[in-house]
Amino acid sequence: MEETQKITDLSFLTNFAAGDTARMKKYIGMFLQIAPQQMEKIKAALAASDWDAVRANAHSLKPQITYMGINGGDVLIKKIEDDAAARANLAELPGIVSRMDDLCGKAITELELFMKQ
Repeated sequence: MEETQKITDLSFLTNFAAGDTARMKKYIGMFLQIAPQQMEKIKAALAASDWDAVRANAHSLKPQITYMGINGGDVLIKKIEDDAAARANLAELPGIVSRMDDLCGKAITELELFMKQ
């Protein structure tokens, strides 16, 4: 059976952009450009055990995750930010970052399809 559950829910963005598709696509375009860079920064900081950089990059990605309505992404990115800030659950962090990266990848695929409409 094929997995058809969407990762993204654009209702927040639709509301935020007042239904203006051009404006929505502008924000989605920004996300498509910034999210992969932010995830790379998070992964690099994680590899270097630079918890302040992990926290800062997760923090800057957080609003974008919310705007794109990435299902479960808000919880994961907040956990990455909070755990890095508190230097807590550090052994779990690579797995959580990996799940967030995977989620972002799936969301990017969905959003790229939306951009083609």
